[in-house]
Amino acid sequence: MHADELIEAHPPGIAILHQLAQQVSDLPLSDVLGQPFRKEPDYVDAYAAHLVHWLICSGDLYVAQVEIGAMPLADRCLEENRALLHAGLKAPFKFGLTCANGADEDGWLRWGAPLKFVRHFCDETKPACGPSCGIEHVTVPPATVPMEVGSTEYVTTAGHVSMFGGLARWPYKSTKITILFARPGWLDTFQIQGG
Repeated sequence: MHADELIEAHPPGIAILHQLAQQVSDLPLSDVLGQPFRKEPDYVDAYAAHLVHWLICSGDLYVAQVEIGAMPLADRCLEENRALLHAGLKAPFKFGLTCANGADEDGWLRWGAPLKFVRHFCDETKPACGPSCGIEHVTVPPATVPMEVGSTEYVTTAGHVSMFGGLARWPYKSTKITILFARPGWLDTFQIQGG
């Protein structure tokens, strides 16, 4: 069943999603989950943002942050953003950046050596990402993920995670790139269905 069909079949769910939309900016890593430039979050944004947040809290998405010492500029400042990434990203990282309008992503990020990530975990009796939950460090082998710089939709983040198993996010007002990477085997059991 597609999202639109679910909403039509369950009108009370729309009210819940609208309520969740008001809470999107309060989520941890909210700027990583998305930074839409056009509007306040709606129910579709709420679904996508809370889904990715839940995947992080449940341990299905690992998180790593890379300090690059600079905040991104607008997409039209492509060469300047490339220069900032060249100056801030060190081995084992490589990147490609196009920021082409209408492209599926702004570029890609690759790490050429094993990289340490944080995995959140909770047991079934504890709330996800609550104070009683824990973290563990996991090592991820070399990989490549799509990259989004500056503004991006919450649905885009969820889409990259579901289709490619990860995303590198360099949000506005951040000097860090946050990498989300799916737990091995997770993509085999999960897919977002679109309309």
